[in-house]
Amino acid sequence: MRKLSALLLGLILLAPAFGLALGNGDVQDDGNTFVQDYTFHVRLFENGDANITITTTWLAPKSEIRNLVEKYLNYTNGSLSEAIEIYKQNQLQSIQRGLESMGVKIENASIRVFNFDSGDNITMVFNAIGRGVSKYYSHGNFWEVLVDPTRGFSTAFPDTGYPFGIRMHSKFIVDLPTNATLLSYPTGYRKTYNQSSFEVVPDIEGNTVIVESKINLEPYLSNEGYQWLFGDYKGFSITYQTPYKGNETYTKRIMREHVTVEVLKNGTTILTMRDEYVEPMGEILMKKLQILQYGKQKFEQQLLKYHAQMFAQMGAVVEGAGINIKNLNTTDPLVVEARYILSNYTKLVNGTYVLTLNPTMGLKDMVYLRTGSEFNYSFSAEIKLPKGWKFVSYPNSTTRNVHGNTFVMNVKPEGNRLIINATTFLFYGASEEDVNSLLGEVGSVEVKFKKGRSGICGPAFLVGLAIVPLLLRRRR
Repeated sequence: MRKLSALLLGLILLAPAFGLALGNGDVQDDGNTFVQDYTFHVRLFENGDANITITTTWLAPKSEIRNLVEKYLNYTNGSLSEAIEIYKQNQLQSIQRGLESMGVKIENASIRVFNFDSGDNITMVFNAIGRGVSKYYSHGNFWEVLVDPTRGFSTAFPDTGYPFGIRMHSKFIVDLPTNATLLSYPTGYRKTYNQSSFEVVPDIEGNTVIVESKINLEPYLSNEGYQWLFGDYKGFSITYQTPYKGNETYTKRIMREHVTVEVLKNGTTILTMRDEYVEPMGEILMKKLQILQYGKQKFEQQLLKYHAQMFAQMGAVVEGAGINIKNLNTTDPLVVEARYILSNYTKLVNGTYVLTLNPTMGLKDMVYLRTGSEFNYSFSAEIKLPKGWKFVSYPNSTTRNVHGNTFVMNVKPEGNRLIINATTFLFYGASEEDVNSLLGEVGSVEVKFKKGRSGICGPAFLVGLAIVPLLLRRRR
């Protein structure tokens, strides 16, 4: 049988901030199936802090459990007490890192380990006080605690699947604060793919929300199988209201992007981009320091290579390029300027050139579940045509508002120039659904033009690839 220790150890340490389970030791062991029970129990206080208890039992394969015990005993020259202590500290650090990566500050953490020497199963009980387990959002006046019934599989599909089966039984128990009114919780869910399945069963018992998940994965499950089982799942949130109003702690992100597209008579494009990163200043100063440590020129060369690959994927050819990063030694906004000479950047389709822009600056793709910051982004573009060329179509000016999140775009033709100015504002705590509703139809806009005279045909269709900011962008 293939050696599974390394991969199994990764799964043992896999404790997504809100996800393990509870079960029993009576399990069929075929020697090639990882079996784990996990319970994540939080008792919420009115200020969003909580008492956290995580109970994990690793049940199979028993041969690998024995291998792990033997490995730790080898570390300690056969001392069982020392082996247990090292195992406890490794688990404690792993769980604490996972929780803190989700913005939960851990205090008074402790851990107990049972049955380590039996070779039958290993049970671990973690307990701590978590600060900020539940987040308060004033825009909507609600609290939210996250759980992950997918156990991380919704965002991390293995390329070729694991060479062993996986059975995870997970239970999330959330005791709401006194006087809480439950607003939403994960609904029932079940999907199957060949011999694999993923099921979520919720329950409400008084002031307690219980979400149980069962994951059964066959060996070598394909990426398509993971996508089918977990890709569409959205039940990560429990929301509620209380008479208590919490304090919000979040960053404000301010960014400005200006794009100039100058089209030459032979169809070649001179593309100039200027990105200004204004807030949060602490984060930006850290990025500046990292660039200086890496080397400004070296970093600029890496950006050039990255953008050359990006343009190549769009079918464009870079004929000339240059990047300049400014304000690295000041407290002014970080500025990244880039200039490219590109052929086939504007696509010629049936005698009409097509240019695609992203006035939302890719914000829609940065939001997963909910915005963790307040966003205030500004975009401007100037498209210049050769003398005698005419615009065929371009997007209409528009104003959109979804629950206080706004997108405003003004489009103004001036002879052979077209000016586009857009601003996007997203509240801290805006849901992924609201952001998609706000920006989904305007995340990519087309400008069409051609040689000679032509009338305006109306707004362009909203499809295609986007120009994205150069740096500091991330999905969540």
